[in-house]
Order: sequence, then C-alpha cells, then structure tokens
Amino acid sequence: MGALFALFNTNELKNFELNWKDIEKSQPVDAALFAECRKLLQTCEEMQASIDNYEGAMQEIKVAMSAQQNTDEQKEAIRDALNKVIPNAALCQSWMQFAQKVSKFLTKRLLPRLSAPIIANETHKEEEEEEEPQEMEQEDINYNDEEEKKQEKESEKVSELTILTHQALVHELALILDFLITFDQKKMMQPQIQNDFSFYKRSLSKQNEAYLSDLEWSVSNEKAGFVSMFLAQAIPLQKEVATQLANNQQSLKVLAIFCNACLDLLKENKFTEDEESQWLALRAMTAAFVIYDHGNANGAFQRNSHTKAQKVISMIAHDYVTLYGEKEHEDIKGLVNIIKFATMHFNDAGTSASIKNLLDK
Repeated sequence: MGALFALFNTNELKNFELNWKDIEKSQPVDAALFAECRKLLQTCEEMQASIDNYEGAMQEIKVAMSAQQNTDEQKEAIRDALNKVIPNAALCQSWMQFAQKVSKFLTKRLLPRLSAPIIANETHKEEEEEEEPQEMEQEDINYNDEEEKKQEKESEKVSELTILTHQALVHELALILDFLITFDQKKMMQPQIQNDFSFYKRSLSKQNEAYLSDLEWSVSNEKAGFVSMFLAQAIPLQKEVATQLANNQQSLKVLAIFCNACLDLLKENKFTEDEESQWLALRAMTAAFVIYDHGNANGAFQRNSHTKAQKVISMIAHDYVTLYGEKEHEDIKGLVNIIKFATMHFNDAGTSASIKNLLDK
C-alpha cells in the first residue's frame, strides 16, 4: 500500500510523469474501457443537470393539501400537483436506476481493471484494441467465475503504484466519484425532492379514481417503495455504490487504495499548477473514503482499514488549504461535513479522538 509513497522518496520520482488526462500518453491498452468511462460520464452530466434544474411542486402540493376534502376544488388541486409531481417521480426513479448502473460498472469493470498490473493487460493488447466499447445500456454483463477469481487474485496484491499505471482510468474514476459526491450534495440541499415523491407515493392509492384515471403514472406501486428508500438516504448515490461494493471486498479495497493514491498525489503536488485536478483529487478522495466507510463492516476510521484515515482527514480539514492556498470556505466545509455527518462510523467509539479533533478545529 505504501509503494507510491516510497516511490516519491526515491529518484524514480523524476521519471514519474502524471498524464491522467491523456489516454494516449498513459496506457493506450486501456482505450476501450476509457471509452466506456467517457460514455458513462456523459450520462453523469445529464443526471447532474436534471437535479441542478429540478423544480419542486411545493406550492402545488400545499394547495392540494389545504383544499377542502371531497370537493371539486380538491380534485383539481390534486391533479395540478400530480401533473408536476409525476415527471419528478420519473426523474427520481431514473436516478436510482443510474446509481445501480454506476455501481455495477465500478464493481465489475473499472475497479478490477485498476487492480491489474499493466504488464498483464499488455498481453491482451491486441484483443483490447479490437474490442468495441461495451454498451452501457446493457443491464446485465456476463462475468464467468474464472475471470472473477483471477481479478480477486490480482486485487490481493494491488498497490497505489499498480493503480496509477492506469493513469487515464484513474482520472475517469475521479470524475465519476466527483459526480457522485456533487449529486449527493445537491440532493441534500433539495428536501423538496423527497416531499414530492412522498406525495406521489401517497397518491398512488387514488390512481383508479375517475378524476385521476387518465394520468400516466411514471413509477409503479411496486417500484415506488424502492425509490422511496433510495431517496431516504442522505447520500443516495454513494450509498448505492457502497452497498454493491460491500459484496465485493476486493473492489472495495481497490477503492481504498485509490483514496490513498489521491492523498499521496496531493501531498507531493503531482498536479503542479493544475488547480482543477487538485480539487478533483480532493473530492474524489473524499467520496472514495465515504463509500469505503459505508461498504466495509468496520468502516474507514479503524486501524485495520485499508485507508490512511488520519492523513486523509487531515488533508480534507487542514492540509489542502495549507498546501494549495485558500479555497472557498464553504467548499472545504462541505467536504468536512460529509465526513462528519454522512459517514457511517465517524461517531463509533473506535474512531480515534485525534481524527475527531481534526474535524472540530
């Protein structure tokens, strides 16, 4: 796990060139998977735009709830509210489905690749070059037992340096994690999303009434419960990824080592003057830490965690500003609050007082 840190303290550092934005300058053998990441990230942008531009139905619901019972006025108010809430419910379901898709992609495609030494990948270079990027719309991807066992064996010996040999893929993973944390932060600031869906769910019992029978309900009664549970999470996208990774501890370990790699890249200023990459690495590191904490039974803060917990927390709370100058206070505060309030094990008795003190200063 300390391979990268050791690298930074040797003459090899002079030959370590970070090219994580350029697939051709990093590892062309990863080009097919890189293309899949690009396609996924396009959908990430669409999902982010959908929550950024979300228009709640607070006023319409208020009118419907305050109307006199069993009157034409109430029926009209309920219809007006549902005409706005039904498309919003469809959006909520699409977010849940996309969270499941991202989780599967990370667990089955991206994280296993990052754990494989690049020399092993090069033996399959010809096959990769001929491979067409997989269709992200496919709900199911077949993985045989032999391939999964091979991935697990490779993951057992993964190091930060192993991961960073796939520089362009590391950058794509950082962008995906940045999307997850950005989306979840936005959702935290939009309580009306959950209120809208609660109104929709309650109204399902009325769907057969004459004045509502012509409406096209976007989420079935059966699915509504799952969407409601999804929205009830403080960080629904990160939580969904963590839930999937909890069943794949090898990929979860790779994510933890990615978290440590971001930490060491920031500590050693490998991004030079690239402020965008500096901030991306910090946010991706934070998301990876949060997901690991939810996915690992013992959490990310314990001594046996695969993360460098105390150093990660210190980077978020203090070191980043010290190393890279003043950042918007609310930006850093937002990441600190995610660690304090959106992780699962921060308040555990086993979390050291020194870590808690870092976040309280």
